[in-house]
Amino acid sequence: MRALILLAALTACGDKEPLETATPVEDSDDVEPQGCGVVELDVQGPEAPKVGDSWTVWLRCDGATMLGATVLRFDPPTIATLDDNVATFVEAGETTMTMQVGVYRETLTFTVAP
Repeated sequence: MRALILLAALTACGDKEPLETATPVEDSDDVEPQGCGVVELDVQGPEAPKVGDSWTVWLRCDGATMLGATVLRFDPPTIATLDDNVATFVEAGETTMTMQVGVYRETLTFTVAP
C-alpha cells in the first residue's frame, strides 16, 4: 500500500525544468544595502529626570521600533536601575546613556536632578 501511494505521488509531479535551462540569478554590485536613514532614541518619561523618575527607552530606525538583542547602559552605572528597557533613576548627577540594538547605537548625555 505504501509503495502504491509513493508511486502515485511521484507520477503526479509534473516534469521539472533541468537545471541547465533554469533562469540564472544575476549578481549585481549596484544593489544598495538596506539600513537606517535616521537612528534615534525615543525616551518616554519626564524631559528633565530626577531621582525616582523612570524612563522607557526605545531605539528607532526611520521611526520604526527596533527589536532584537538590546543593550541599555549608563555611565556611571550606579545612576539608574534597569528592567529591560525601563531605567529608574536612583542617583543624582551627570550621566551618559547608551542604547544598542544589533549594530545600531545612540548615546545621550544628561543630568539627573536630586
